[in-house]
Amino acid sequence: MVIVAFLTLLFSSDVRAGEICFSTASLLKAGAEPVAVTTFDIGKDGGTDLAVANYAGNTITVHRQLGDGTFLDPADYMAGYGNLGYGPTAIVASELSGDGIVDLAFTAAIGNAIGVMRGKPDGTFQTAIFHYVGLSPQGLACGDLDGDGDLDIVTADGNSASMTVMANDGTGGFSFLASYQTGLAPRDVVVADWDGDDDLDVAVVCRKSHDFAVFINDGSGALGGRVRYTVGTDPTGIAAGDFDEDGDLDLAVAINAEGVIEIHANDGAGQFARSGRLAAGDGPTALVGGDFDADGKLDLAVTNLFDKSFSILLGRGSTFTSAQTSSIGDYAVKLCAVDFDQDGDDDLALPMLEGGTLLVNINQGGGYFPGVMTGPAGEYVWDMEIADMDGNGMKDIVCLNVLEATVSVTFLDYYGRPDHSYYYPTGADPYDAFVADADSDGDLDVLVSSFGGRKLQVLSNDGSGYLAVTSETALPGELTSVAGADFDNDGDVDAVVRIIANNPSNQGLFILTNDGAGQFTVRNDI
Repeated sequence: MVIVAFLTLLFSSDVRAGEICFSTASLLKAGAEPVAVTTFDIGKDGGTDLAVANYAGNTITVHRQLGDGTFLDPADYMAGYGNLGYGPTAIVASELSGDGIVDLAFTAAIGNAIGVMRGKPDGTFQTAIFHYVGLSPQGLACGDLDGDGDLDIVTADGNSASMTVMANDGTGGFSFLASYQTGLAPRDVVVADWDGDDDLDVAVVCRKSHDFAVFINDGSGALGGRVRYTVGTDPTGIAAGDFDEDGDLDLAVAINAEGVIEIHANDGAGQFARSGRLAAGDGPTALVGGDFDADGKLDLAVTNLFDKSFSILLGRGSTFTSAQTSSIGDYAVKLCAVDFDQDGDDDLALPMLEGGTLLVNINQGGGYFPGVMTGPAGEYVWDMEIADMDGNGMKDIVCLNVLEATVSVTFLDYYGRPDHSYYYPTGADPYDAFVADADSDGDLDVLVSSFGGRKLQVLSNDGSGYLAVTSETALPGELTSVAGADFDNDGDVDAVVRIIANNPSNQGLFILTNDGAGQFTVRNDI
């Protein structure tokens, strides 16, 4: 599976597929195998926007949050085209182009490149522009390394034992500045001022040499004086913060194979020494600093890969409390911390690798996060929709399950807990689903695009959430995406599908008009 290829880790035998995650938090749609997330406020409206890097889906999913806390429908952007890009593994949001608008930068591991998506005044993003870096970049960070007032980019190049520095021209255009040798299999990188001279230095963690390397900036952007520090087996994540409250920035390293976090204290001159080993969950992978108990002290959150959980360690100045671990029912390889509900403590966003979703988990106060319950779904959920399928006023979850070629509906009770699930067959190789009232009877149906079957299916709802195929429309190619709207203004929902075909005349977007009863016909005027 692609999951195994991406993680390059051996999973234990108790890994469970076929589950949906439930919590008191929001479960937002992402793409196939979301692996990284970043936050920003592109509209400057007080909302916390999110961008998710989807490794297998080769997309960037953007969720915009309004100032009232609600999220708009997500927008997807391609993370590769032609022979450029592909396989996003890390993402950051920063003002890169000097126009005051947030831009996005991501690593394209398969394409050995970074992609830069410039933000637009309307809150959307331009098509990515790619710049080559080292082999299989896994992590990136932004900072003004050369002191010219704009943000440069540094990448951890996993398959070339190096990191690459890309200089910003001030408008968001990037060019190669330098490459530096690191340890083996660099995985993550962080930029900060280690030696207190007011310019930015770099640290990169390396999995196969079991160390991290620190590079000191001479003020011009040249990084020298590399020092490597040995850590435990298989370090995968690194974060900076003043964990001992002595005025300089220390480093925390996630040690995947040993289930611990190592703290390395800075002496103020950029020299580090291990000052603690903290127990986490099984397979700590990525970590982030934040204030989770609103006491003004820096805490840590870490994802634990093997037991599908995350842990919170509360800072007490020079020490940390024991880890508080919460299950999430899915693999999360990255996370970010931000105060979504603006109540003074930081919350978490975690990409859910198998489910193709983004978990926004709200801190209940004091650093307590609710555990996540699980409910049944298919073995490989390719798409997920949230809708009231049985008309009882409660939101239910509709999943498109690729391997079983089914649509599953999981009905939730009054408290948002999974009650029961039903499965309904689709055509061969279902690719995408869209929920709408296709037959105009007042309940919600499901439109499914069949990649292998080359048809659009309508699964009609009898009002109780029971679905059955009532319409199939053959099309001249393999269907990918499907969406709907009233394109002809006749009061019913029409469909638009994307088709891939060898014949160029049969490829592209096709609009299908609805007769009002859920029967669709390809429009011939496009």
